[in-house]
Amino acid sequence: MVVSKFESQTFLTGELIREPVGFEQGYWVGAPGVFFDTEDGATYLTHRIRRPRGVEPDRGGESRIAKSVDGGPFEDVWTVGKSAYDSTSIERSAIRRGHDGGWRYFTSYVDPTDGRWCTAIIQSDTVETLDPAARKVLFRAGDLNLEGVKDPVIFEHSGIYHMILSVAETTAQTSDDAHATNDIYNTGQCVSATGLATSTDLDHWQWQGVIFRPEPDAIDKRWDGYCRRINSVILAGDQFIGFYDGSK
Repeated sequence: MVVSKFESQTFLTGELIREPVGFEQGYWVGAPGVFFDTEDGATYLTHRIRRPRGVEPDRGGESRIAKSVDGGPFEDVWTVGKSAYDSTSIERSAIRRGHDGGWRYFTSYVDPTDGRWCTAIIQSDTVETLDPAARKVLFRAGDLNLEGVKDPVIFEHSGIYHMILSVAETTAQTSDDAHATNDIYNTGQCVSATGLATSTDLDHWQWQGVIFRPEPDAIDKRWDGYCRRINSVILAGDQFIGFYDGSK
């Protein structure tokens, strides 16, 4: 994982801040999320550790939170393994401190009850005391007529928190055994789109629906015919500009 900064108007330089725990095929570290906390002047980094299948804890086996003060090195201050969720995999997470001073950790993992990706929240007074056992599921895919909901990205505007989510939508190819692998996104039995939820306090969220999806006639034809997943948003004047991942 590399953090980059502008050294001039022309060149972008990078500094390596996290490496995989192994260097053979299948090792990876990524899915970063960053939050700068003005109260303690620290930057918090959420990231995901992956190992090859068969190397425990494999797949999305572990997520961590690291902290950097005054631009110094990132030090891991909290970690969670997929066994704490009784899950087969953890995906991208996000962290925020609310206006009440409390911390919220938003995480996504495979729900053991139905094999679909879900999104949950953990609340605590400090980052170090986040308790996975106290998590509350915010969005279950089945409740939203979706096949999966994961990868929360959060930003605030005019007192409203917005949560961008990666969602899996049903297609004609979706079968009864679509979730047998516990990752429908890799089966070809769904399309990958973007959903939105909003909140005024980080705790109570209202589902707004799917806001960006592949066009039905674009499947198998366009480079983004399978996936349109917004991963970041900026405000430019009075308009929001979203950047997204796409795949065919």
